[in-house]
Amino acid sequence: MIWQVVIDQNLDFCISNSNTDADKHCISASSVTKCEQIYLGSGNYNDANCNEIKSECTVYGESVCINRTCENASVFTYNHDNCNKWFNNCTVNNENNECILMKQKCTDQNKSSCLHSMEGVCVVVNNFCVKKTCNTAKIDSNYDTDFECSNYLKECTVTTRLGGCQARNSCQLYKSSIQCKFNSKGEKCFWNPSDQTCVDLNCENIEKTPSYDSHDECFDVDATLGCTVRSQGTGCMSRGQCGSYTKQEQCRTNQNGEACVWNTNDMNKPVCQDKSCTSAPSTFKTHNDCYAYYNTNTIKCTVFAGLSEGNTTLGGCQETSNCNSYIDKEQCQINANRDLCGWNGTSCADKSCATAPATTDYDDDSECRTYFNNKCTVSQTGQGCVDIPITCEIMTQKQCYFNQAGYACYWTGTTCITKSCDNAPDSTTTTDECNTYLSGCTLDAIKCKTQICEDFNFTTDELCKQAMQTCTTNGIYCVTRGSCLQALNQAGCVTSSKNEQCEWIQGNTIEAAYCTIKTCKTAPITLITVQECQQYFTNCTTKKGGGCIEKSTCSAVTIDSACTDDINGKPCIWENISNYCRNKSCKDFTGINHSKCQEYGNNCTSGPNDKCIEMQNCEFFKNKNTCILGIDGPCLWIDKYMNNDGSMGACFQYTSCQSLSWSTDDQCKQISNYCTTDGQKCIAITLCAETNTNGGCVTGYDGQCIQTVPVLNSLDSKICKLFTSCADALYLTHQECQIANRKCTTNGTSSCIPIGTCSSYQLQAACNINDKGVIHNFGVIISTGMCAWDQQSNNCRDQQCTDLNGLNHEIYYSQLSTCTSDGTKCLIKETCSKYTNETVCTNAFGTDGKCFWDSIQCRLITCADIQNGTSNDICSSFLSNCISDGTVCIPKSNCSSYKAESICKNGLDGICYWEKGSVKNNNTSKCRQFLCTDIQNGRTTQVCQDTLKSCIFNGIFCIPKSNCSVYISKTACNSGGLDGICVFTQSTGFKAIPGIGTCALMTQCEQAHNDQNACQAVKDRCSWTSKTKNENVAKSSQCFPQKCATNFETNGNCTSIYDWDKKSIQFCNFENGQCKDKDPSDLSQNDCLMVSHYTYTWNTSTNKCQSCSGNQNNSINNESPPIPETKLEQILSLIVIAMVQVCF
Repeated sequence: MIWQVVIDQNLDFCISNSNTDADKHCISASSVTKCEQIYLGSGNYNDANCNEIKSECTVYGESVCINRTCENASVFTYNHDNCNKWFNNCTVNNENNECILMKQKCTDQNKSSCLHSMEGVCVVVNNFCVKKTCNTAKIDSNYDTDFECSNYLKECTVTTRLGGCQARNSCQLYKSSIQCKFNSKGEKCFWNPSDQTCVDLNCENIEKTPSYDSHDECFDVDATLGCTVRSQGTGCMSRGQCGSYTKQEQCRTNQNGEACVWNTNDMNKPVCQDKSCTSAPSTFKTHNDCYAYYNTNTIKCTVFAGLSEGNTTLGGCQETSNCNSYIDKEQCQINANRDLCGWNGTSCADKSCATAPATTDYDDDSECRTYFNNKCTVSQTGQGCVDIPITCEIMTQKQCYFNQAGYACYWTGTTCITKSCDNAPDSTTTTDECNTYLSGCTLDAIKCKTQICEDFNFTTDELCKQAMQTCTTNGIYCVTRGSCLQALNQAGCVTSSKNEQCEWIQGNTIEAAYCTIKTCKTAPITLITVQECQQYFTNCTTKKGGGCIEKSTCSAVTIDSACTDDINGKPCIWENISNYCRNKSCKDFTGINHSKCQEYGNNCTSGPNDKCIEMQNCEFFKNKNTCILGIDGPCLWIDKYMNNDGSMGACFQYTSCQSLSWSTDDQCKQISNYCTTDGQKCIAITLCAETNTNGGCVTGYDGQCIQTVPVLNSLDSKICKLFTSCADALYLTHQECQIANRKCTTNGTSSCIPIGTCSSYQLQAACNINDKGVIHNFGVIISTGMCAWDQQSNNCRDQQCTDLNGLNHEIYYSQLSTCTSDGTKCLIKETCSKYTNETVCTNAFGTDGKCFWDSIQCRLITCADIQNGTSNDICSSFLSNCISDGTVCIPKSNCSSYKAESICKNGLDGICYWEKGSVKNNNTSKCRQFLCTDIQNGRTTQVCQDTLKSCIFNGIFCIPKSNCSVYISKTACNSGGLDGICVFTQSTGFKAIPGIGTCALMTQCEQAHNDQNACQAVKDRCSWTSKTKNENVAKSSQCFPQKCATNFETNGNCTSIYDWDKKSIQFCNFENGQCKDKDPSDLSQNDCLMVSHYTYTWNTSTNKCQSCSGNQNNSINNESPPIPETKLEQILSLIVIAMVQVCF
């Protein structure tokens, strides 16, 4: 059964009930409950047909319809709208490459996959995925207009403060013109500029002021609403019927937008009326005047003609009517349907050939054709026009030109005939005369005939095609162009009748030559470069062994020269070590900042060492320069944040003050100076007077805040105000004053006072903290910042050891580094020898370390003093330089001093190795330093170095890393030497062994013409070119100094290039899609600092980029004293830093 769309009387689709012929009949498509029951017949299954029958269906394979699911969504650009249109519970995944099932709620997702959910759009806030609402918009300048907030979410408008969004409300509740746009129902609001009020937008609500006392001012409020001015006073009103307007200023348009006119025909009582043909002035005398005055899609005007004493009088306008109703030639232009009318001299009628006057104006074929759209010819009488006859054979001589179908006619002298090649006159005796008689005719012996390809004796495709578009050649004469396979000669193997390009395949002893459709696969194997394949055919690239293949993915490329870009133009890069092609990723590009890396891809950001990296969640960025934008949104680097390992600085996802779950003002200020606390979380600052008094009274727009009460001991509500002095806070306790402002304590009698030194406090109530706080030195506390009241001297002093509480040394020491424990109380730490009591000596630590009581005195503990020293862990827990010999603790020493295998683990000189007795060591077992040759199964340099950093692999086993000249194997040489990068030279000769030769320190790029690994190890300075063979000319591989263009081509970097010794630098800059050498003095103001590596700065006087140091060449002075190569990079860094200081 061939499927076709059949619609029954109920406008329902009809389809087959089965895929088999048995009992097949039509059924209603609406009766089908499953997609699999839709039978369309062979060749008719596709997504469009399945979906048209049942909206939730798509195609599977070539013979069945199935239910649409997120997993089988295809054939479109992946985004949420397309996925959701495919099936309404789908959204797009993070990678934008497939559709997935939506979660029920946003909170069912995490921050790394915060996609659309069934409840709506989701966003990440404070590391949680939540439903997008007005409150989730950032409180900053990105959201400080209604337009920006409504773009964020259509239900939102802007807040009245510094940025942020809120839900739309009724117009009357808006207090600012920036909010007064739409109410919560989406209806327009209007801001009355003089009244400073927001109202629902309607004509009557517009303020009655001189700002609105004309039609244009009222109408311009909103073109859709289209108000007009009130008839009395100022203000606006809704438009009504034209006849309801009482003054000329209102008389513009009625409530339907149709024009009104102020009619002054009766000057005593002018009126406003609907504009129409009859409202035109009586001074209009022509059709064009009336047509221009008023016309709509349905109504057109022409001039009015009246009869007066047998004569027509023109004046005013009327609607167009039937042509035969017009009584004057001026009216006789168009009828009510806008069809043309014709005046025959006495009357008007629908224009036709017959309406042409029978005069000398229309007495030949051309005049009649001009009269009415090439539909007429002259009449048989010789004057006037008639319809062109259907055939030439019934025409007169004056009509005999073309028949109704447009075929040429010919007058034989007695009759008119239709021209054909066969009826050419006997006088046509040449090819040109035949073709002149009728295009496409040629001469065949003695008479004309229709021209065909075989009439042309051309041997090239081009000449045959010029003769007739449908012709090519068979090498001898022209033939009709067919498919590529039908071309039997190379000369005709150019294009097919379908305009496909053809390729001639040369024959051999087995197969004859033939013509076929041109593809990448038909390219000869002599094509070996990407450029040759691209020139050969569309989307071709070279392949291994020569010839071409169709460009597809990077991973499909088999040869490094073809590893340029994929079918979509995305760049590829060749992995030299693993010998495969892959897509270029962010790590392959150099970018000194986030914006530069973004040029390479939206998923790239800046990373360490001026390299780009894949974008990740903000929390994974460990460098301030990379903390710009993450997968989870904008990032913020906080310098003062202490990480678990004690390091400072971390990156956080940030959209607003509430992005981080912090609660103190100090923490909130790390996010932004515009953030503070409300006592529980970070919020945007307000005026001090507007903050809450439950922990939020810290900072405001106006400065530091302070909390107080109206009078001392008042039970009235607390207030928050701008801080001027601690005395403003009327509290009697230190805790209350601290809540009021962290700078304050109490004077104990009437109010708060500023925090000072402990000795400055006169009353015990104030003696709590000093103004210095905790003081650290080398990671330990040397002052607690707390005060203590001395009961004996009755004064306040800094906290000391005797004031601390605890149980042991660790607790006291963590509070104050000068303190230790005697087992009961805290005491000041002294040297061990100063402790005279065994209890103190056993529990306390001395300033010189852990102490030991040796029965008569206290001294510093040694390894031998440690009890039960049966393991390294026990020994090192007391002293880090102690190990166990299995019985007691001993000092760690060199490996050779250990006499037992059990302690032969680690020595002062490194990892130890127990060498068992053998002939090689006179059967004497001993402990010695672990060597590279002791590594088992060391099959790569990486394996060797995982065990011992100083080792490399020589192709057989691990050996110590040495100077290049020591190595003899290529494997060892490629691992590098202590003195730098090594270059391998293969031994030659009859007995030469592959991979064995000489190794030398690389001192210039040209040294590595035959060592790709060495050349690419310094690809920042050297450029590698593989050996090639082009047109039977072989070119050797080469390693040359890197240039700006080659650096960009091979490394994807357009950065400045050092010479081999790093004594001079070539600056590069990316211009017009190319990386070019650049003289720093020619750099623009934007590029001057960055591109010159901060060695040049912009001179505003000369508007030129100039050297910071005044040295105008690109050389780096490195002569006296000589600088070791290992320190050169550090020195260059210092030079750059020094030059930046000069610049700034």
